[in-house]
Amino acid sequence: MSAVRTGPTEGEAAGGDDSVQLLVANLFRRSAGAIVAGLARRYGLEQLAMVEDAVQDALLEALRRWPFEGVPREPAAWLRTVAERKALDVLRRGAVLERKLAVAMDPDDTADAERVRGDDAGLFDDDVLGMLFACCTPALEREAAVALTLSVVAGFTAREVAQAFLVSEATMAQRLVRAKRRLRESGARVVIPTDAEELATRLPRVLGVVYLMFNEGYDATEGDALVREDLCGEATRLALLLADHPATTTPEVHALAALLLFQLARLSSRTEGDGAPVLLESQDRSRWDRRLIAEGFRQLEKAGRGDRLTSLHLQAEIASRHLLAVQFDQTDWDGLLRAYDLLLECEPTLVVRVNRAVVVGQRFGAAAALLALEEASRDPAASGYRWFFAVRGHFRAKAGDAEGGRQDLRRASALTRSTPLVRWLEERHAALLDSST
Repeated sequence: MSAVRTGPTEGEAAGGDDSVQLLVANLFRRSAGAIVAGLARRYGLEQLAMVEDAVQDALLEALRRWPFEGVPREPAAWLRTVAERKALDVLRRGAVLERKLAVAMDPDDTADAERVRGDDAGLFDDDVLGMLFACCTPALEREAAVALTLSVVAGFTAREVAQAFLVSEATMAQRLVRAKRRLRESGARVVIPTDAEELATRLPRVLGVVYLMFNEGYDATEGDALVREDLCGEATRLALLLADHPATTTPEVHALAALLLFQLARLSSRTEGDGAPVLLESQDRSRWDRRLIAEGFRQLEKAGRGDRLTSLHLQAEIASRHLLAVQFDQTDWDGLLRAYDLLLECEPTLVVRVNRAVVVGQRFGAAAALLALEEASRDPAASGYRWFFAVRGHFRAKAGDAEGGRQDLRRASALTRSTPLVRWLEERHAALLDSST
């Protein structure tokens, strides 16, 4: 299972330390999770820490050797081969799990050798999805599952995962250690469930974790950045892997992929240069990614081939209607309201009620929006939901109640731990104050 090497004329120039380091960093982000997943599948989750160390060692060896020897023609395959050799060395030295070592050395086990030949971009999808299912075991809380998925599947460092959750690196490292211990103790395996009933039971949790990962990137709850493109991109990648795999290519998976692609397409237009949010009506639609939108509609068409309408289908439909409008004032508000009414039937949550109220306001005016928000206010969660107060403050001001608008914007700001959003809310509050003096 040796990787074909190239000289400096075909790979990176020998001695090009900076370019090689950048290449290795990008490659490692893209491939580390797949390599860890593949090795963990072979040796078991009880060897996960050893496997992660082996992959890190392979990265360091690449940084040492590639500047002088050139980059291999198939760099991901090279990393996989070196990581596996290092893992086997550890197993041999420790005489650990002789049976698994024998399996790893089995000359008839050629599946992995075959998969490391060819295009690096398509490597190890089964392993990645198998590890995703393992990380989403019911033995872990969803937040722990998201953190573990970012670490093990996506290849995020402990520091990067800590930044996503806005905790210290030391705190996140401890959380990951605990999550990995629970993962080992759960008996989870790095496989995609083959039993139809088990797959139907576990797939919704996997979709929920991917959805939660995207949402945290799309509307960060805390920190200096309202949008985390790395989280959104990784969640979308995982959704597309699920959509493309024959075992998981269900209409609901395609609906999730469509939704995330539609939202990702608008990401660059959602914030100003200083990180402040840009409302949909003010977004520069020429900046929307047409390639992602087109792929989103392909996924949405596949999502429509089933016989069950889910929350994800309706959310994808809502996102698509916004994208179909050439200008904001051409938005199909009646169609959006119908979709929100259906969504409210299958998911009667505060978030859906608040978003529906925005559509009601656009279609029928501020007074109608405030009536819809009055109904939403009966939800006990409303008292702690920043967007409820931000939206109500907006419509109160439009209805002529500047003082009520200011009070709601102050409340929204007090509930917000996202620095750009706090600044934006305070600016809107100040504008209302100026307009009333």
